[in-house]
Amino acid sequence: EDLIAKMLEIGGDSRPDSASFNMIIRALSSSSAKCAEERAVGYLRTMLRLYKNEKYEKAKPDSFAFNCVINMLSRSEKDWADDVIYKTLSSMEAQQKYGNDSVLLDTITYNVVIGKLAQSVHVKNAKKVMKLLDTMETMAADGSVAVTPDIITYTNVLKLQIKLNPQRAARIASSFLTRAISRGDEIYIDQVGFYTLLHALSRSNQLEDAVLAQKALEWIEQSDRADKILNSEAYNLVLIAYSKMKTEESAVKALSFLSDR
Repeated sequence: EDLIAKMLEIGGDSRPDSASFNMIIRALSSSSAKCAEERAVGYLRTMLRLYKNEKYEKAKPDSFAFNCVINMLSRSEKDWADDVIYKTLSSMEAQQKYGNDSVLLDTITYNVVIGKLAQSVHVKNAKKVMKLLDTMETMAADGSVAVTPDIITYTNVLKLQIKLNPQRAARIASSFLTRAISRGDEIYIDQVGFYTLLHALSRSNQLEDAVLAQKALEWIEQSDRADKILNSEAYNLVLIAYSKMKTEESAVKALSFLSDR
């Protein structure tokens, strides 16, 4: 850090380049210092300032620098980390948009940010998460291979929305499961993700969501993943979904579902 400060002081072509910044950011990412996150964010901002404002090409930030900072912030317990991790991803998006070919966005980066934001249950984070999900879905619809929401994305989104807005959570789960069932085995689903999807549907108090939960479970039953995904909890969530309506129709469907098994 002393050496980088001296290089910045000298100026000109002696200023640190991308490799210099990447090395110090990487070192900080494995540091136990209390202010490591602040310092890493500071170096990334210096890179952006040199590259954007001072047109110093040698300091052009790349995916490594951004992802290293994002991964640090995802582990941070600082109260400002949620806001900064979101802004860091936004800055990464801006760099790609404006032609920085050293910055490449992918699903993992979005999932890390969404996962971090989903840990804090409040409306501000929920809005950010939904915006990121919308961005990922739009990019996927436009043909992106690098950025497409997966079961990890939806699991984290739903864990947050189930607590804040059960109806929205059910709509998200319904959309994903309908798409997954129609495409067969193209969309990967793990046990935690499937449980979260059924949990979202079981909280909506809508008969169509309970029916979809049963349809999804039957779809998994017929797949080669049944032994790895299904357990008693999944079956109970279908029954819970039916029980929420407290109508004769839902009771009949619940009894039929249980009797068949």
